[in-house]
Amino acid sequence: MSYAVANLDDIEETTDGRCPWRPVRHHFGITSFGINAWTGREAGDRIINEHDEKDEQEELYLVQRGRARFELDVAPNHLNPNGTVHGGVIYSLADSAMGTALFSQLDGRQWCATLEIKMNYLLPVTAGAIAAEAVVVSRSKRIGVLEARVLGDGDRLVALATGTFYIQTVRAEVGDGPNTPTPPGV
Repeated sequence: MSYAVANLDDIEETTDGRCPWRPVRHHFGITSFGINAWTGREAGDRIINEHDEKDEQEELYLVQRGRARFELDVAPNHLNPNGTVHGGVIYSLADSAMGTALFSQLDGRQWCATLEIKMNYLLPVTAGAIAAEAVVVSRSKRIGVLEARVLGDGDRLVALATGTFYIQTVRAEVGDGPNTPTPPGV
């Protein structure tokens, strides 16, 4: 198994005349699904063109250095037997957004893993869309502390999460996977 890491600045930007984007999947030779990084040059720029999702369940991920926003349209399979969005769905969305926000600050030889998350569920969600907005609150060489606000109905705070993430540097030897930590003292 192998892996590769690239900085967005290393991937050539292209445009469709409306939105600049970087074809991440082509950079890594991925052909089975689409991953593209849509970027805005200025605040308020449109960052992705209108499109349809075949499964009628759209997800949108926005990432800036130290920040990430993940959105998810609520579907029936996200609901628990009480008819509200399962806490695990909200937790996973917040965890993914926080990990991505921290990862955006790491260099190509680092990875991060969740150590713990404290989740406060404030209001139930039964339909519509939810969004997790994460931000890096504090970061040291080995630990990142993040916060994620989970919103429903646009701006209604439905959950608040704080998370602690471990930052590890990987070895540079060929064939090592992303989960191979550098030995102490190296």
